[in-house]
Amino acid sequence: MKNTFSILLLFIILSFTINSYSQEDERWKMITTDRNRFIYLDTKTIENKENENKEKFIQCWFKEIPTKKEFVNDKEIKYVMKNTVFYCSEKKIKFIEAYTYFRDNTNSLDTTSFIVNTIVPESLAEILFFSVCK
Repeated sequence: MKNTFSILLLFIILSFTINSYSQEDERWKMITTDRNRFIYLDTKTIENKENENKEKFIQCWFKEIPTKKEFVNDKEIKYVMKNTVFYCSEKKIKFIEAYTYFRDNTNSLDTTSFIVNTIVPESLAEILFFSVCK
């Protein structure tokens, strides 16, 4: 009886873990990688919007995970989340905000230097653009 209960408990834990991973895999779609990072699109945050000037855009989040150790102010980066806007008809991109998460479980917000940029051919921005503006 004790052995049966242990096996049942193990099965329940494994089922929950496998389900959690599959839900996470469905949410994060790998877009690209380079020597410095892996980039994932959060498929659950893709939103078609319109601003007060009736300009249509798509807003979503990306996660960048460093492929090697990176530091900011002596703190190791775990990953960076970027809230991004794409003006598909104009081929432009704008980063609204970025959160840097560190290995010590702290984070920081950067909203200072984000402007609308034209998509440069063969750039990371172009890869992100074509992953969202289909």
